[in-house]
Order: sequence, then structure tokens, then C-alpha cells
Amino acid sequence: MGPDDEALSSLAAHNDFPDVPVVDQLLKYSDDVQEIAAAAGVDPATVMALLIKESSLRTMGGGAARTYESGQVVLDKLGVWSALVGHGPSIGLCQMQEKTFKATADKYPGVFEGRSWNEMIYDDELAITAMTYQVKMLQETAEQHQNNSVLTTDQLVAVGYNQGPEKMVGMMSSGKLNEDAQNYVYGQDIRPGYSDFRSITEFAWGGWMNTFDPRWLIV
Repeated sequence: MGPDDEALSSLAAHNDFPDVPVVDQLLKYSDDVQEIAAAAGVDPATVMALLIKESSLRTMGGGAARTYESGQVVLDKLGVWSALVGHGPSIGLCQMQEKTFKATADKYPGVFEGRSWNEMIYDDELAITAMTYQVKMLQETAEQHQNNSVLTTDQLVAVGYNQGPEKMVGMMSSGKLNEDAQNYVYGQDIRPGYSDFRSITEFAWGGWMNTFDPRWLIV
């Protein structure tokens, strides 16, 4: 471990610092994302950017967010949640619905044997694994179709993660992006998009994490 790594580890462990979305996600999960993505054979920057995009609010919520998600699962089992919002809850760092987790686990049974969707509320490694292998599925689907859109493969995967593989393939075929896809990939107003978080990830992983972290200003 080099000097920068030691400093970052010390910073991450300093309980007096506030949680900062993006920064905390990079500090806490970069190693896991890179390891799991390598095992799955997918681009780790795609996974990291999606994780940041999906879990920023959850990072700020901390333990309260996990408790809230647990309540969502209970209400869903009672048939209340879906009746209220029209779909099942999305949980964990990956913000994944149960049907998506099941499809991913069915595709890669050796990876998810004995694991269940609701474990992701408290098991961040499982959530990262589920996201990574869902990315793998979406990438394989995208590579089987002609891309008439302006999006790169990783951007298409981001759209597929947000809206599902059917809509991803539809946009590849038509070449037209719906408004939600544009906002998810490129951002909206002051809200960053997937591509912004990918650029930040590549910048941070390029050795500039300490410069990137605004909390160094108050050390």
C-alpha cells in the first residue's frame, strides 16, 4: 500500500467526515467492483459508474435507507407496495428489483447459488455482484443487435439497466432515445448522468483520488 492508499484508507475510516456521494462510493467500493468485474469479464468502470448513479441517495441515507428498504420488502410481500407504486421495490446498492435479480441468478446459477434478493439490503458485495452480472447480460444482448443509435455499448448497457433490455434493443433498432434514456446517460439540469460518473470514475482511478476528494480541504 502506497502513501496515497494509506491516506485514503485513513480518510475513509475517519468517522468525523460526512458521507459524500460519489466520493464515498469510490472509496468504499472500488476494490470490490474491480475484483468482481474482472471475474465476470466486464468493464469495471461501467459497473462503478452505474453503482454511483443508482446508489447516491442510498449512500446519503445510510442505515436509515437500509431500514426503509426492509420496510419496502415487507410491504411488497404483503402485496401493498406493488399496489401503491405499480412495481416491486428496488433495493441494495444496485437498486435492483426482485424479478431482475432472479433473471440474473437464473442466468448465472453458480454465482448466486443459495443467495436471495432481499439479502442485498445488508450485503453490499452481493449487490455489486448482481449489478455486475446484470451488466454482463445486457452487454451480451447489445452485442447481438445492430446499433443504430448514437450511444456506445456501455451507454446502451446503462440504458438497459435503467429501462430494461427490451427498451434498450428498441432504441438500438430505431436509433431514437426517449427522454428518460437521454437524462440517464447525459444527465439533466444539475443532476449528473451515467457518462458523467464514468468520467469521474476514470479520473479517480487514474491516481487522482486524493485531489478529487473535497474532504481533503478540511483535514
